[in-house]
Amino acid sequence: MKFFVVGVAASTGGMDALKEIVSGLPDDFPACLLVVRHCTADGPDLLADILQAETKLRVTQAEEGDVLAPGAIFIARPGWHLLVTSDDTLHLSGAPKVKFVRPAADVLFKSMAEHLGERAVAVVLTGYDGDGSGGLANIKQNGGAVIVQDPATAKVPGMPNAALETGQVDHMVPLDRIAHALKIVVA
Repeated sequence: MKFFVVGVAASTGGMDALKEIVSGLPDDFPACLLVVRHCTADGPDLLADILQAETKLRVTQAEEGDVLAPGAIFIARPGWHLLVTSDDTLHLSGAPKVKFVRPAADVLFKSMAEHLGERAVAVVLTGYDGDGSGGLANIKQNGGAVIVQDPATAKVPGMPNAALETGQVDHMVPLDRIAHALKIVVA
Protein backbone atom coordinates (compact mmCIF):
# COMPACT_ATOMS: atom_id res chain seq x y z
CA MET A 1 0.00 0.00 0.00
CA LYS A 2 1.44 3.36 -1.02
CA PHE A 3 0.88 6.33 1.28
CA PHE A 4 2.29 9.82 1.69
CA VAL A 5 5.13 10.61 4.06
CA VAL A 6 5.30 14.12 5.52
CA GLY A 7 8.65 15.45 6.70
CA VAL A 8 8.34 18.37 9.10
CA ALA A 9 11.20 20.74 9.96
CA ALA A 10 11.07 23.00 13.03
CA SER A 11 13.48 24.93 15.20
CA THR A 12 12.89 27.85 17.56
CA GLY A 13 9.18 28.04 18.35
CA GLY A 14 8.71 24.58 16.88
CA MET A 15 7.24 22.92 19.94
CA ASP A 16 4.10 25.06 19.87
CA ALA A 17 3.86 24.83 16.08
CA LEU A 18 4.11 21.04 16.15
CA LYS A 19 1.48 20.78 18.89
CA GLU A 20 -0.86 22.95 16.80
CA ILE A 21 -0.41 20.74 13.74
CA VAL A 22 -0.68 17.28 15.32
CA SER A 23 -3.72 18.30 17.38
CA GLY A 24 -5.46 19.24 14.12
CA LEU A 25 -4.88 15.93 12.36
CA PRO A 26 -7.70 13.36 12.34
CA ASP A 27 -7.32 10.03 14.16
CA ASP A 28 -7.35 8.26 10.79
CA PHE A 29 -4.71 10.48 9.15
CA PRO A 30 -3.58 8.45 6.11
CA ALA A 31 0.06 9.58 6.04
CA CYS A 32 3.20 9.08 8.11
CA LEU A 33 4.91 12.09 9.75
CA LEU A 34 8.64 12.41 10.29
CA VAL A 35 9.60 15.30 12.57
CA VAL A 36 13.00 16.98 12.72
CA ARG A 37 13.28 19.56 15.48
CA HIS A 38 16.55 21.23 16.34
CA CYS A 39 17.47 20.58 19.96
CA THR A 40 20.54 19.75 21.98
CA ALA A 41 21.55 16.12 22.40
CA ASP A 42 22.56 16.70 26.03
CA GLY A 43 19.33 16.18 27.93
CA PRO A 44 16.19 14.08 27.62
CA ASP A 45 13.97 14.78 24.62
CA LEU A 46 10.33 14.79 25.67
CA LEU A 47 8.90 15.85 22.31
CA ALA A 48 7.31 12.45 21.59
CA ASP A 49 5.53 12.46 24.97
CA ILE A 50 4.42 16.07 24.56
CA LEU A 51 3.01 15.47 21.07
CA GLN A 52 1.37 12.18 22.13
CA ALA A 53 -0.74 14.22 24.58
CA GLU A 54 -2.06 16.22 21.59
CA THR A 55 -3.14 13.36 19.30
CA LYS A 56 -4.44 9.79 19.13
CA LEU A 57 -1.94 9.04 16.36
CA ARG A 58 1.03 6.92 17.49
CA VAL A 59 4.02 9.16 18.36
CA THR A 60 7.44 7.61 18.99
CA GLN A 61 11.06 8.59 18.91
CA ALA A 62 12.58 7.06 15.77
CA GLU A 63 14.65 3.90 16.04
CA GLU A 64 16.92 2.34 13.43
CA GLY A 65 14.81 0.18 11.11
CA ASP A 66 11.39 1.53 12.11
CA VAL A 67 8.89 0.87 9.33
CA LEU A 68 6.94 3.82 7.92
CA ALA A 69 3.20 3.48 8.43
CA PRO A 70 0.10 5.62 7.94
CA GLY A 71 -1.00 7.31 11.16
CA ALA A 72 2.46 7.10 12.74
CA ILE A 73 4.57 10.06 13.84
CA PHE A 74 8.30 9.47 14.23
CA ILE A 75 10.49 12.04 15.99
CA ALA A 76 14.17 12.38 15.02
CA ARG A 77 16.52 11.57 17.90
CA PRO A 78 18.63 14.47 19.17
CA GLY A 79 22.13 14.24 17.70
CA TRP A 80 21.12 11.88 14.84
CA HIS A 81 20.07 12.60 11.27
CA LEU A 82 16.85 10.83 10.27
CA LEU A 83 16.68 9.31 6.78
CA VAL A 84 14.18 7.27 4.78
CA THR A 85 15.50 4.17 2.99
CA SER A 86 14.41 2.43 -0.20
CA ASP A 87 12.42 -0.18 1.73
CA ASP A 88 10.27 2.38 3.64
CA THR A 89 12.28 2.08 6.85
CA LEU A 90 14.13 4.68 8.88
CA HIS A 91 17.88 5.04 9.23
CA LEU A 92 19.68 7.04 11.91
CA SER A 93 22.98 8.61 10.87
CA GLY A 94 25.73 10.25 12.89
CA ALA A 95 27.09 11.97 9.76
CA PRO A 96 28.42 15.52 10.20
CA LYS A 97 26.07 18.37 11.02
CA VAL A 98 24.40 20.20 8.15
CA LYS A 99 23.94 23.95 8.59
CA PHE A 100 25.30 23.46 12.12
CA VAL A 101 22.56 21.01 13.19
CA ARG A 102 22.00 17.29 13.58
CA PRO A 103 19.31 16.22 12.97
CA ALA A 104 18.93 18.35 9.86
CA ALA A 105 15.80 18.58 7.73
CA ASP A 106 17.88 18.94 4.56
CA VAL A 107 19.18 15.39 5.08
CA LEU A 108 15.68 14.02 5.72
CA PHE A 109 14.12 15.84 2.75
CA LYS A 110 16.81 14.62 0.33
CA SER A 111 16.34 11.01 1.42
CA MET A 112 12.56 11.36 1.15
CA ALA A 113 12.87 12.78 -2.37
CA GLU A 114 15.18 9.95 -3.46
CA HIS A 115 13.19 7.07 -2.00
CA LEU A 116 9.58 8.30 -1.94
CA GLY A 117 9.29 10.52 -5.03
CA GLU A 118 5.78 11.90 -5.38
CA ARG A 119 4.80 10.41 -2.00
CA ALA A 120 7.04 12.97 -0.23
CA VAL A 121 5.64 16.11 1.36
CA ALA A 122 8.00 18.60 3.03
CA VAL A 123 6.79 21.09 5.64
CA VAL A 124 9.02 23.92 6.89
CA LEU A 125 8.04 25.65 10.12
CA THR A 126 9.41 28.36 12.40
CA GLY A 127 13.13 28.69 13.09
CA TYR A 128 16.22 30.88 12.80
CA ASP A 129 18.32 29.21 10.18
CA GLY A 130 17.77 27.97 6.64
CA ASP A 131 17.57 24.24 7.40
CA GLY A 132 15.07 22.52 5.15
CA SER A 133 15.51 24.89 2.24
CA GLY A 134 18.42 22.82 0.88
CA GLY A 135 16.23 19.76 0.32
CA LEU A 136 13.17 21.39 -1.24
CA ALA A 137 14.44 21.31 -4.83
CA ASN A 138 14.99 17.57 -4.46
CA ILE A 139 11.43 17.10 -3.22
CA LYS A 140 10.01 19.10 -6.13
CA GLN A 141 12.24 17.47 -8.80
CA ASN A 142 10.98 14.06 -7.71
CA GLY A 143 7.29 15.02 -7.84
CA GLY A 144 6.70 15.77 -4.15
CA ALA A 145 4.96 18.75 -2.55
CA VAL A 146 6.22 21.56 -0.31
CA ILE A 147 4.28 23.45 2.35
CA VAL A 148 5.80 26.37 4.26
CA GLN A 149 4.45 28.14 7.31
CA ASP A 150 3.49 31.72 6.51
CA PRO A 151 6.39 33.69 8.04
CA ALA A 152 3.89 36.15 9.51
CA THR A 153 2.62 33.32 11.78
CA ALA A 154 6.07 31.99 12.71
CA LYS A 155 7.69 32.79 16.04
CA VAL A 156 10.94 33.09 14.07
CA PRO A 157 10.54 33.54 10.28
CA GLY A 158 14.09 32.56 9.20
CA MET A 159 13.39 28.99 8.07
CA PRO A 160 10.09 29.81 6.30
CA ASN A 161 11.70 32.81 4.56
CA ALA A 162 14.68 30.73 3.41
CA ALA A 163 12.28 28.10 2.05
CA LEU A 164 10.24 30.71 0.18
CA GLU A 165 13.41 32.16 -1.36
CA THR A 166 14.08 28.81 -3.08
CA GLY A 167 11.04 29.22 -5.33
CA GLN A 168 10.20 25.55 -4.63
CA VAL A 169 7.14 26.11 -2.41
CA ASP A 170 3.68 24.89 -3.44
CA HIS A 171 1.72 26.32 -0.51
CA MET A 172 2.44 29.06 2.04
CA VAL A 173 -0.03 28.48 4.87
CA PRO A 174 -0.70 30.16 8.24
CA LEU A 175 0.17 27.86 11.14
CA ASP A 176 -3.46 27.35 12.16
CA ARG A 177 -4.28 26.01 8.65
CA ILE A 178 -1.34 23.63 8.10
CA ALA A 179 -3.13 20.55 9.50
CA HIS A 180 -6.04 21.28 7.15
CA ALA A 181 -3.67 21.73 4.21
CA LEU A 182 -1.99 18.40 5.00
CA LYS A 183 -5.36 16.62 5.03
CA ILE A 184 -5.98 17.91 1.51
CA VAL A 185 -2.50 17.19 0.12
CA VAL A 186 -2.40 13.57 1.37
CA ALA A 187 -6.02 12.71 0.57
